[in-house]
Amino acid sequence: MSTDNTTQKVLDAFQAEARDDTEITIEINGNILREVSSQLYDNPRRAIEELVCNSYDAYATECYVSTPNDEDDVLQVLDNGKSMDEDELGDMWEVAGGPKQKLAEKGVEREIEGRKQIGRFGVGKLAAFAIGSELTHVATVDGTTRIISVSQGAIRNQSFTDPPTTKIWEVEEDRARELLGSYLDGIPDPWEKDWESWTLAVVDDVDEENTGRRLKPEHLNRMIRTAIPLEADFEVARNGDKIQPRNLTESVDVKLDISQDEEYQTKLKKELQKFWSEYREDIDDEDDVPDRLLNLDPVYDDSHYAVDSEELEDSNGTPEPNALKIPKLGVVHGEAAIYSETLTPRKLASRDIYDHGHKVRVRGKLLNRTDPLFGTSPKSHKFWNRFRSEFEMPVLDDDLLVQRDTLQDGVHKEVSKKVLDSVFNILRTRADEEEETDPGRFGHHLHTLSPGKAGEALAGLTGEDAEFPEGGWDDVDVELAEFEKTDSAVEYDDSDHAIYINDNHPLFTALEERNAPTKLRKVVGEALAGNEIAFGYLTFSGVRKDLIQDGKDISETALEIASRYIEDPFDYHKEQVKKMSHETDDPFEESIVDALNELGVTTDHMGGSGDSDAVAKFATPDNEEDIVISIEAKGAEEGSVSHSEANIATIREHMQQDECNHALLVAREFTKRGTEKNEDGEYVDSKLINQLGMYEDVSAINIEAFQHLLETHRDTPLDHRQLQKILTNQKHPEELVGFIDECAQAMPAEPEVMYRVLEVAWEIQKQDDRSQRIGLIMGEVDIDDNHVISILDAAQVSTGMVVLRENESKFSIFQTPNQVMRAMGANRS
Repeated sequence: MSTDNTTQKVLDAFQAEARDDTEITIEINGNILREVSSQLYDNPRRAIEELVCNSYDAYATECYVSTPNDEDDVLQVLDNGKSMDEDELGDMWEVAGGPKQKLAEKGVEREIEGRKQIGRFGVGKLAAFAIGSELTHVATVDGTTRIISVSQGAIRNQSFTDPPTTKIWEVEEDRARELLGSYLDGIPDPWEKDWESWTLAVVDDVDEENTGRRLKPEHLNRMIRTAIPLEADFEVARNGDKIQPRNLTESVDVKLDISQDEEYQTKLKKELQKFWSEYREDIDDEDDVPDRLLNLDPVYDDSHYAVDSEELEDSNGTPEPNALKIPKLGVVHGEAAIYSETLTPRKLASRDIYDHGHKVRVRGKLLNRTDPLFGTSPKSHKFWNRFRSEFEMPVLDDDLLVQRDTLQDGVHKEVSKKVLDSVFNILRTRADEEEETDPGRFGHHLHTLSPGKAGEALAGLTGEDAEFPEGGWDDVDVELAEFEKTDSAVEYDDSDHAIYINDNHPLFTALEERNAPTKLRKVVGEALAGNEIAFGYLTFSGVRKDLIQDGKDISETALEIASRYIEDPFDYHKEQVKKMSHETDDPFEESIVDALNELGVTTDHMGGSGDSDAVAKFATPDNEEDIVISIEAKGAEEGSVSHSEANIATIREHMQQDECNHALLVAREFTKRGTEKNEDGEYVDSKLINQLGMYEDVSAINIEAFQHLLETHRDTPLDHRQLQKILTNQKHPEELVGFIDECAQAMPAEPEVMYRVLEVAWEIQKQDDRSQRIGLIMGEVDIDDNHVISILDAAQVSTGMVVLRENESKFSIFQTPNQVMRAMGANRS
């Protein structure tokens, strides 16, 4: 619907016809608006989702969304829920003191007709200002239609002594239908649907970036589908098409229901016992944890938001348990499964859209759309992308922060993470196609082959202060366990009489990422167990403890180096640059240099006083000046880098000193907002950002964008032209991720096209070992000449198996097309 000031015309018409009007004060602090609309809801699709949530909370059964096609259009959300009278419209603009928050503070259940409301803080409506600058509500109830309109500017310029006001206009419902006219364009006519109560939210002055295809409407559908309970009594349609609930059709390998699975409950109890002994200062040992913190009670719960599990009855017709009552969490519903196929394609994951992982809900609303781990430890296992759990944890409603997808730290959050981790660990074990290691087999063989030394090694492992296993090696297990990634690869636990192999160690995660056979992982695990046993033998033989520890340190270093030969190098560099960004000087500089060299950019570490931290060089055709980039890497233990830490004048001085023609500043993040405001009351860019914009020979890239560059290059190898454009860009740091995607899209990434170019090049090369003219390839393939050069350049950068010469007019190729493709990580379809 094109606005052409339609909203103002409707407001004028209502004012002229109004039988009554009421002036209200908008009691919203401008700072709250700024935080909510620009930070909590910086994704326009999420802002629309919030308006749909409001419809759900109003006990609507139907909700219709019409998204804007261009900047002259508006966003509309219409529902048939319980609408608002004059007092309720006024309360709506009393943020942090509205009816939902008041009920929550009193401990009164927030619900309408048995439907528990998602909203709590009353800020959801403010998300609309992340899309446009004017929010209008048309509310019809009890035969009267009322309209209220609030602008973002009025709130931003609010004075505490003179707060903004607005009016609520009302007319008879029949007359309102005539006045609204074309205002109901693109959505159903509520009068034709014979609704007694309905509400229409309209957002005007929409930003062009939030319109049409730029809004990515297909992602909006997915967000609404996964975030809000789409049920028989609540349907949502966007632009006339009903949004269907997610229906997983993939076949299931293994699954569990936490209320029915006794093995899971046993494992969870053990995990909780360990957790409480570490979490509570008044508990010294796991055996001291009181039963009240460990008792797990399977119960039947018929709450509205129970996970949709199969309902069973016993022989007496009594419902079987469908939930688990957990200390400090209360009644929890949960199911999980590992599927046969990957649930989330990589492209969706790069946009923070996940169909795998933990789905944790409160009142049916998904809490963790962008964090499938829900704060648990990383899981680099082959099963993770095929794993999905569905949990409803009502108690977490008490811990929600304003943005409703973040929890305050505390015991609820920590216990819930143990619940989720236990589910994944159980299913991962069950999904493993190979047999588990026989616990007694390893020790039995060891004792048989070396009876004397085996006993001495076990005594050395156990130590003087622990009890020697009653059955000797027959009582010792060799098991996989999940510790921190930075923990040792292997460890003997004398309380459990077990040698634990750390499945989160980089060596094992690298093996799993490469889909190594389970048997190979077990072989490596037993070899590591043997290593630990050898140190036990040395301990028993009286070798000094400091020498044994030195030996373990050397072993750990060797294992970490070994893992680097296996794991994806781009994943390694992504992790390194992020980790080292919290350091200063050499560690961060070296991580950036290593990553740039992995990208195929020749980079040397400098780091001397008065010099650049590093220098990167792009060789250009003979008649052009080479691009030489001075790299300045600014690490910081905490926080963002500002102009005081990154002096642009000094950076340019280093650039000139080292005879570079461009400078690149790299930091974890940059201070974006200054302390001053413009005439609209908005904070201006920081001094650093402004200084960067003053010089064409200085660019900046944050770690988020740098990691995205590494990931993009792995998936779509970039040639030197695109890499040069990215590293010498003049973009605002916040725009870099999108700019990198644009550069990747300029590459001819189709594997078949790449293969055809390499195939022709290889056939030409076989005829004569000397350099060949690129024009010969161009005459054989039906693609743009520049794309031919880009493909050869990308192969040169990524593999070194292709070389371009003489102003890119000649080439040499040293390996077969298949070998080059494999080295580039490109697979033919």
